[in-house]
Order: sequence, then C-alpha cells, then structure tokens
Amino acid sequence: MMPHSRNMKVDCKAYNWPSSDLVAQLPKPQAVKGHINTESSSLFSISVCDTDATQYEAYVKSLQDKGFTVEYSKGEDAFTAKNEAGYRVHASVNEYNTDVMDVSIYPPQDSTSDSSTDGSANADSNSSTDSSTNSDADASAGTSDSDFKAAMDSYEKTMNDYVDFMNKYDSEGQPASMLVDYTKWLKQYNDTMQKFDALNDGSLTDEELQYYIEVQTRVNEKLSTVQ
Repeated sequence: MMPHSRNMKVDCKAYNWPSSDLVAQLPKPQAVKGHINTESSSLFSISVCDTDATQYEAYVKSLQDKGFTVEYSKGEDAFTAKNEAGYRVHASVNEYNTDVMDVSIYPPQDSTSDSSTDGSANADSNSSTDSSTNSDADASAGTSDSDFKAAMDSYEKTMNDYVDFMNKYDSEGQPASMLVDYTKWLKQYNDTMQKFDALNDGSLTDEELQYYIEVQTRVNEKLSTVQ
C-alpha cells in the first residue's frame, strides 16, 4: 500500500540511458522503454517498463554483482543497498503499473558530512543548552521543508499503526472486537490521503522524491513483518 502518487501512470516510451558518473554506477536495464523521473548530480530516478518479476529479480542480482552489497535490505518487492564508494541505490516493483520497475541512485553523502562536522564543532564549543537549541532548530527545519514532507510523515505513522494493528490482530486470533480499531485506522488512513490530495499537482523535487523513497522503503520493510 502506497500513498496516492501525483504521477502514478508511467509513460512507457524509449529513453536514452544517461552517461553521467552517477548513472554509470548502475547496470543498464534490459528494457528499452520507460520514463526518467529525475536526472541530476544528486539523484537519478527511472521507471523501467516491460520488467516482470523475473526480470526485476535479475536486475537486483546485477546490482549486487556490481557491488551494491553494503548495508543492503532485500524484500520481495524492494531492494536498498550501498556500494563501497558510498553510492546508494533503491530498486522496487512499481505498485500502480504492471511490469514496471523503479530504480533510484544517490551519490555519496559527502556534502552532508561538512554540515555535520560544523554542527559537531558548534556543539563542542557551546553549552548543552545551546546544543539542545540547535538540535531543536534543526529538527524544526527538517520537518517544515514542505507540506509534502509533513504528509509523508503522516503517511509513515499511519502505516506503522496499520502494521502494529495487523500483528496484534493475528497474534490474538483475529477477534471481531478489533474491527472497531480497524475502522479507526481506516479513518486515519483516509485523513492522511486527503493531505496528499490537498497538495498541488506537479512533479516532485529531487529532495521530495528522495524523501518519498526513503519513507516508502521503511514502510515496505515494516509491511513485510505482517504475517
């Protein structure tokens, strides 16, 4: 289960495989039709058409053969890993399109290490109160980037609640009394989807797409625990 995407239908057409250093880390998919969602120095994302479950598994294996085996997470429909150079890849089965695979890759996070170092230096030179204040400011900035991020956070919480409910429901023998709790969750889910519907239509920014993938990866991993 995924949130309503603003671009759910993939426009399957011939694409040109980029030659950038970032994309060079990836094995080229066999399928020649798809849609490049984002191409930049900080993110490459593509939806590859004509890719069934067998071809998806073969592509995941090709990623592993190419070195994406560090900190990896592999489920039936999603794969996330890094290589030794720090490039991070995410591959998954597209839920809303038949025989479509989504692939995204990010460069090593060198740019964020500088700001982290600066933050550490400031923390060392300031009092614990100042450190707490800075942490609160950082958290506030991270959660107020856009309405999209707030909607994603709400979606992740909703899906976590769903997994907790289902695991409890199964462990207690699926009692009919818990259907009331399910109704409450369903209302929460509908409210969350309304937040997505309230967002303006349009393509996602690089930052929004990256955050979307990160949240969806965590949600998929959580959903995999449901029996």
